[in-house]
Amino acid sequence: MGNHRKTLGLAVGTILIVVCIIAGLAFLHYSRTDNRTAQPAPGSTQPSATAPRSSDTPTSTKMAKSLSDAYQACNKGVAFDETATTTEALVLEDSGKSLTVFSGNASDFSTLKCVASHLNIPANYTAEMLKKQDNPSMVSISWDGYSAQWTYNTRSGLDLYITSKD
Repeated sequence: MGNHRKTLGLAVGTILIVVCIIAGLAFLHYSRTDNRTAQPAPGSTQPSATAPRSSDTPTSTKMAKSLSDAYQACNKGVAFDETATTTEALVLEDSGKSLTVFSGNASDFSTLKCVASHLNIPANYTAEMLKKQDNPSMVSISWDGYSAQWTYNTRSGLDLYITSKD
C-alpha cells in the first residue's frame, strides 16, 4: 500500500510539473508585446511596415510555414501523454506560429533531431538538449528569426516551445 501511494504521489507531482511548464510557456507566449512598426504618414518616403521584405529576411508567413513544414515532416502522429517516457509528440498551435516538442526521458529524440534539422537549430543548442541532464530552469534561445524556450526534467523529459520572433 505504501509503494502504491508513493508511486501515485510521484505521478501526481510529475503531472503538476508538466502542467506548470505548459502554463509557463503559454504565459510567455501570450504575454509578449506587439513590436510592429507604425505605419508611415501618407506621402512619406519611409517604407511601409507591410511592404514586402527582401527574400533573405525571415517573415512571419515564412516562419509559420517553416514551423508547419517541420511539423508535417517530423510528426509521427503520437498524441501527447505526460506519462509516456519513450515517445515524442509534436503540437502545432496558433495557426502554425508555434510548435511544441515533447520528448520523453527515455525516447530516442528522433523527433527533436528532425525538428532541429528542419528549423536549422544551431548544433550547440541541440547538443545541450540532447545531454538529457536535469535542467528545471527555463532556457531561452534564439536563431534565424525563431525564439524558443526549453526545459529538461530527468523524470518527464524535454519540453521545447518554438515561435517566430515577429
